[in-house]
Amino acid sequence: MKKGFLFLIAIVFALHIHAKTIAISYFDNSSGDAKYNALSKGIADMLITDLSKVKGVTIVEREKLEKLLQEIKLGQSKYFDQSTAQKLGKGLGAQNILTGSFYILDNIIRLDARLIDVQTGGVIFAEQVSGNKNNFFALHQQLANLLAKNINVPYSPDLSGLYKAGEEVTLKEVVNYSNALELQDVGMSSDAKQLLEKTIKENPKFHFAKNKLDEIKEWLKKVELQREQLILEELKNTINSLDANSDKFGMQVSNIWTTLLSSYKYNQLLSFNNSLRKMKLDEKKKMYGEASPITLGEMMLFYDCTSLSALKKYEEVIDASKLFITNYPTSLYFQSVKMNLEQAIKELEQRSNGKKGIDTKLSAESLDAYITYLNKLEWKSNLQFVDDKDYKHYLQLYRSQVLSANTEVIRNWDESIKFNEFTEFFNVAKQFNDTKTMEDIIAACKVVFTESDDQDRTFSLENSLEDLKTKNIEKADKIKELETISKKGSKAELEKIIKKSRRLYF
Repeated sequence: MKKGFLFLIAIVFALHIHAKTIAISYFDNSSGDAKYNALSKGIADMLITDLSKVKGVTIVEREKLEKLLQEIKLGQSKYFDQSTAQKLGKGLGAQNILTGSFYILDNIIRLDARLIDVQTGGVIFAEQVSGNKNNFFALHQQLANLLAKNINVPYSPDLSGLYKAGEEVTLKEVVNYSNALELQDVGMSSDAKQLLEKTIKENPKFHFAKNKLDEIKEWLKKVELQREQLILEELKNTINSLDANSDKFGMQVSNIWTTLLSSYKYNQLLSFNNSLRKMKLDEKKKMYGEASPITLGEMMLFYDCTSLSALKKYEEVIDASKLFITNYPTSLYFQSVKMNLEQAIKELEQRSNGKKGIDTKLSAESLDAYITYLNKLEWKSNLQFVDDKDYKHYLQLYRSQVLSANTEVIRNWDESIKFNEFTEFFNVAKQFNDTKTMEDIIAACKVVFTESDDQDRTFSLENSLEDLKTKNIEKADKIKELETISKKGSKAELEKIIKKSRRLYF
């Protein structure tokens, strides 16, 4: 059992020893157009990323190539030059090195590549691929396939995290990606991050860019964490060495304030000020010598106001600013604190108005929901089936949820025929001879609908109401006449009145 295990280890070790190590150099720009220079790195980087997933071959990381290039000077040599490639391959400890160039003319891009034996300098193979410059992935995959074929390794990597067959990426996007690599290499990672974010926004399927962005974000996060740790360590040492009686006290405290403020450590700055207050120092103590008018209490309160404002704790900003303005009316920082105070008041007012706006929009949505519910009854065709009890139920809903809506709610109501929807119940009230509700609807329309067309519609409702009232009066008169005739008149006179009434109302 033990011998078998040792034999297996020996095989794995042997395979590892004989695994090919290949370096991929940057590609030369043969186009003569400087705007494509960054592609030199981009093409190499994408090939490295792709081929690193191929089993049976070890690909040298681009970072090692970049580091070597910074250490040696190639002068005017080109990467495609055989002796230059051989020199790079030896420096990277590779058995073979892939070098190449690209040429762009109009919409066509051509990639030339050759694999060189680092020991002998001999060319193992030379290949060329060309195609539409906006179908870059297809060319990239062709070249990767050719390399794998010529070194006798199967090209079947899991590329699901990079690209899919038939997926397109434009040359412009590859150039952006390549420029981001340049920015990262010269220490401008934040700018590289912004460029990659823009590229991904234009093409969310460009996974090379997504992966690189994630890598840069992670690196920036680590750098920021290290920076924070160094700052906190430095602050801790400075705070521990504070001596209120020292001539350097004011400068030391000022340095801490400046460091925390420039690092956006507003909570730590507030905590530091609280620590100073717990030391029960004299807040009238001059910060920079007796000739200076600036006191410790003044500066602590100023930095409190600044930090609270940055943290958007506007209620606390108001309290701290009022205290500062009261205690230090002649301070050099008076105007700055006053601006923070005014901004805090403005922000709180906007928040209040914003909440009112949200409440108004919600009321408008509610209004629309109730009107939709009421209109489901299809009043004009089904009113004959609505009895007085049902009518009173729907009337109560209409009055409480629709008729009571104010101008702001109506304005935020997303309905193109607001007037018609709002007054639909008018005809229902008319059917039930509810003149009081009709009057209330007209009164509401005069308040919330002020456009000239809507005013004309309101006038039409008023005419309709007046017609109904006139008919009601006429009905009442006829009923009285009928009652009188039924008591005093003949049967012939009574039939005559009934026929006339039918022609009038039916």
